[in-house]
Amino acid sequence: MSKIGEYSRQKLDKIIEDKSVAGPETSTDNAIARFDGTGGKTIQNSGCIIDDSDNMEIAGNLSVDDDKKIIFGTDDDAHIEYNEDEDDNLVISGSATGVVLSGAMLSFDPTTVDSGSIAGPGSYLGVTSTGQVVLTASSGGEGGSPGGSDTQIQYNNGDEFGGVASLTFNDSDGHLTIIDDKKLQFGSNADASIEYDEDNTNKLIISGSTGGFDIDLPDNVASAFEISEEANPYMTFITTNSSEGVKFSQDIVLVDDKKMWFGSDEDASIEYDEDGGNFLAISGSSEGVVLSGSIIKLDGTHTGHANIWTPPLDPHAQDDEFDSTTFNSDYEAYQIGSPAGAGSIITDAVDPYTNFTTDKTIKVNTHTTNRPSWALMQPRNVDKEICLAKAYTFPTNVLIYARMSFQVAVTVSNNDASFALIFGGDDGSGNVDPGDQLRIYSNESDGGVTQCEYAKYDNSSWSSVASYPSSATGHPSTMQYFALHKVGSNYYGWIGTEGHWVYMGTTTLSFTPAHVGFLFHQRAQNPLSVFGCDFIRFIETAVFPFC
Repeated sequence: MSKIGEYSRQKLDKIIEDKSVAGPETSTDNAIARFDGTGGKTIQNSGCIIDDSDNMEIAGNLSVDDDKKIIFGTDDDAHIEYNEDEDDNLVISGSATGVVLSGAMLSFDPTTVDSGSIAGPGSYLGVTSTGQVVLTASSGGEGGSPGGSDTQIQYNNGDEFGGVASLTFNDSDGHLTIIDDKKLQFGSNADASIEYDEDNTNKLIISGSTGGFDIDLPDNVASAFEISEEANPYMTFITTNSSEGVKFSQDIVLVDDKKMWFGSDEDASIEYDEDGGNFLAISGSSEGVVLSGSIIKLDGTHTGHANIWTPPLDPHAQDDEFDSTTFNSDYEAYQIGSPAGAGSIITDAVDPYTNFTTDKTIKVNTHTTNRPSWALMQPRNVDKEICLAKAYTFPTNVLIYARMSFQVAVTVSNNDASFALIFGGDDGSGNVDPGDQLRIYSNESDGGVTQCEYAKYDNSSWSSVASYPSSATGHPSTMQYFALHKVGSNYYGWIGTEGHWVYMGTTTLSFTPAHVGFLFHQRAQNPLSVFGCDFIRFIETAVFPFC
C-alpha cells in the first residue's frame, strides 16, 4: 500500500472526503451557489442568476442593512439608503443633474402623504384620492376642490377655484351655454357684445362697436354666407369668382315712401309713393329707362298710348336719342361742293339772329333745357351744302327713320333752308361722296314753295323720285317723320305724321351706301335757320312697320 509521508493512502482519502464541499447532483446554469447551513460543506442552487454578461436577476427580496447604500454609477454618482442613524428616512440621492421618475402615473400612499402640498409660487402639486400626483395652477382652496355647481366653468377666484354660474358646459352633448340676459363681451372696454335678451325682446342681440362691424366672407364659395330658416334660405351671399352676388330666395318688402336706389351716385330709384298719389314711381336716370325682354306685357288699365316717338324697349346699337348734352362723336361734318372735305362741329349755342360764316362748320347743341332730347343743328350762312353723318355698314334690310323739325321764313329762296335724311357713299378717304347720295328732304324749297322731296345723286347724276307739296305757298311741310328703307337692292322713301304716312316711291343705286346722317343747305335766309332732330333709329327689317 503506497503512502505519502506518514499518511497512507486510505488515510489521505478519508481526510479529503471529510474536508471537501459537496454540491447537488444537478444545478441551474449561472445560479449563485449557497451553503445549506447544516454541515457547512453542502452547496445548493439559489434564485440569484448572474449571466455571462454580468447581468443579475434576483428571484426574492433584496435587503440592505440600515445606513448602507446601493450605489449607482462608476463614480458613485447616485445612491439609495435607509438612514436609520439620523431621521429614519429613505434617501434617494440623485445625480448632479437630478432624478427622473417615469411611468404611466406617479402615485403616493394617500394614508401617509398629505394632498394639496404647495409645489412652488403660482403652481401646486396635488394628490388625488387614489394617490395620483397632479399639477394645478391653483391651490384649490379646500384641498383643490372646484368652485360653484356642477357643469359651471371654473376661474381663478383669488387663488382659489370659482364657478361661473352664467357659463356652463354640458359634457354629454358638448354645448357651452351662456344663460339669459348675459353678454359675451369683446374688447378691453367691452366695446361690443352678444346677448340673448330674454327679459325684454327674446332676441339675440349683436351689438357692434362704435365703428360698426364687418363680416369677412371666404373667397370663391357658392354659399359663403346664408340666412335661412331651417332648410329654407332667405338670403345667400355668393363669392364664386366672376359670379359674385347676393341671392334673395323670399319676398322682399320695401315700406311706403322709401326708395330703392340704383347707381353709385343714386342715379335712379323705385318707390311706392304712399304719401303722394299711391303710385309705384320708377325714376329713371338722366338717360332714361329701358325695358327689355322678348315680350313686354302690361296688365290692368293703361293711360296714354304708344307713339312713334316713344323710345323702343330694345333699341338698336346705332340708335341716337340725343338725350345727353354730349353729342355722339361718331358723327363727322363734311362739306359738299367746292371746297369739299371734312369740316368741324362746334358746340356754341344756336342762334337764329346771329350769322356765322366759318368755312366747313356747323353748330350742334343737344339735350338743352328748352329742347330736351333733341339735337339742334345750325349750318353756316353760305351757299354750300354740308352734311353731318357717321359711317355705317348697311345690312341687307334696314329701315332708318328720324323725327325732324326746321324753320322757314315767309319769303323763301330756292334751295334755302333745306334739311334731309341721307344715305351717302364713301369718297375713298372716309368722307361722304358728293356725287353719291340718297336724300329724303323735310324741307326743300323751289319757286317759293316748300315741299318734301325724295331724290338722289347717283354717280354725280341728279334725279328726283317724288315730291310732296305743302298746303300753301311759302309754308313748310307738316310732315315730322322721314324714313329711308333698304330692302335688298331696293330703296323706299317715306314721310309721315303720327296719324298717317306718305309713300314717296322706290329707287335703286349704283353705289354702296357707307354713311348715314343729315344734310343742310343754308343759302340766304334771314333769320338763320335752326334744324332739329328728336331721334334717328334703326330697325333691321324687310317690312315697313308703321302701316
